[in-house]
Amino acid sequence: AEKAKAENLKPSYILQYQGEDVDLDAIAEAAKAAFKAEKKRSLVTDLKIYLKPEERAAYYVINGSFSGKLEM
Repeated sequence: AEKAKAENLKPSYILQYQGEDVDLDAIAEAAKAAFKAEKKRSLVTDLKIYLKPEERAAYYVINGSFSGKLEM
């Protein structure tokens, strides 16, 4: 059981910037939720996230054409 858990390990990514922690998994989930709100029947096949901590923002592109901005 422990070997299976180790083989399927998915790390958590936390961005620390100027005393704040941002969960990058939460950013990815928020981007996917925004996509699903507009494109209810489409699948997310590609997700790119661009972090701009100096702007306290994350920009994303889903499936090469759907893009948006999230506040961190």
